[in-house]
Amino acid sequence: MHRIFLIFILVILASCSDPRASAKNRLKGLDTQALRFDAAKLYKQIYAAPGPDYFPIKQSQWPQTFSTLGPVSVSCHRDGISVVLTDDPTHETGLHIQPLGISTPPSAASIKFERIEEGIYWYSLSK
Repeated sequence: MHRIFLIFILVILASCSDPRASAKNRLKGLDTQALRFDAAKLYKQIYAAPGPDYFPIKQSQWPQTFSTLGPVSVSCHRDGISVVLTDDPTHETGLHIQPLGISTPPSAASIKFERIEEGIYWYSLSK
């Protein structure tokens, strides 16, 4: 009986240390279409005029759907919005949200992307 309990606890601890699983759990119960719609509105505001390929977004500008995810930071890129969930000096992970209307999968040589669902990707970046 103790062995089963110990295995159960170890499984829970292992799942807590997986940043991808943590990112997917943050999406549970969230309307992902609303998340992508909010990404589209924010994207349109930022790129309405020519500007930089990368733009950090102030916390005061985050839509509620983004704030619900508990991000460390949020930034806009030409291919979508990055919602940073973990960040340390050597590694960054989070969610890459494509605004509605963008369907080309994100790609960058130094970033690992894994599709969670249409328009939402988990990413991992070694610094």
